[in-house]
Amino acid sequence: MLHLFKKVYVATDHIIDVSFDRVVISAEHGYEFYEPAAQDMQPGTLLAHAKEVKNLIGSKELPYMDTMDMFDKLGDHTDATGKRVVVYCDSKAFKVIMALWFKLIFAKPNADACVDLLESMVFKYEVFNQGRFSGNAGLGQHSIDISGFKKIFNGANKPTAARRKQFITENKAALSFEYLLATYLTNGKMKKELKNVMKILLKKDLEKYLYELKEIFFAHLLTQRFTETLGLEKTYDFTNYNEILEDKSEFPKLFLDKNIWKSPYMNIASSGKNVNFDAITDKHIKSFQKFTKLAGACWQEESVYEFVKSDVSKLDFVKAVSAGEITDKELDTILEVEATYEHAAGSFFSIDLETVNNYFVQGLLDGKKEFREQYAVM
Repeated sequence: MLHLFKKVYVATDHIIDVSFDRVVISAEHGYEFYEPAAQDMQPGTLLAHAKEVKNLIGSKELPYMDTMDMFDKLGDHTDATGKRVVVYCDSKAFKVIMALWFKLIFAKPNADACVDLLESMVFKYEVFNQGRFSGNAGLGQHSIDISGFKKIFNGANKPTAARRKQFITENKAALSFEYLLATYLTNGKMKKELKNVMKILLKKDLEKYLYELKEIFFAHLLTQRFTETLGLEKTYDFTNYNEILEDKSEFPKLFLDKNIWKSPYMNIASSGKNVNFDAITDKHIKSFQKFTKLAGACWQEESVYEFVKSDVSKLDFVKAVSAGEITDKELDTILEVEATYEHAAGSFFSIDLETVNNYFVQGLLDGKKEFREQYAVM
């Protein structure tokens, strides 16, 4: 799935998932679901359907008057329900919808730039988002045909300036991170929106990182060559490992601190819901850094621990995601640090972020103004 804005996505009709609220534009699948009994068993709602885009968008008699009307209504639906909405398309419709989207979202839509962007989005999807990183994992491998996209893009209608301005004004806080980043790096605009989205992404990445440390702690309670470096109150083996829950030494207290962790045990990284960053003090950060170094020293031959070692400075971002807004200085510092690629995974463009195209973000961080302004929203 390719993220557009809010919780609105576009996907190929190879992977239609009826558990999602959806629009289907497909010569093969663009029809009403007529089996009430089966439909009752599915949590998703078919919002609209058509064989071709022209049968769905373009007049008052159709479900959507124009492109903006469709995206507006889908965005309103996600606001009202809190659910993801997916526009499933066959190959032809996919290219038309993406062309219409690019002409709506970019201030100066350029055919070649949009071809490059779509190619990167599809490549990222096909490499990473058909497996464990995807909301559609398990629905089968497939390719997305975008041949001839430039011709379709050149023939697609561009919204009026007034309609586009209205859409951007109403939805700029919910645009994909990359569009906000491109705009800020081009002209400094959309800074507030960029900070807000970046804070969410940073929290998710930091949660993932902290849970990786916690996982090492719990997974290796019986690994004596590691635990003997941690200064625990006693030695743990197969007969007493659960007593670690009562250990009052530095690291058990750190990984079981009720003020920091929503659960005393493992959890899936969220966008800051499972870790209370406001409760993390400078002392806690020093302990996390110390633990990271001890783990890295114990498993120098393991690349996973080398990755953890390189990520120590991610803890410097904890204060930025705590209460309050990211400051201008913090924003620029984070961008500068990430643009060095000293970490194996970017803090706000990790490959497991389904809504972020890591290749596009790196292109923006590395690119010159001429490159960035092609993708600016304002």
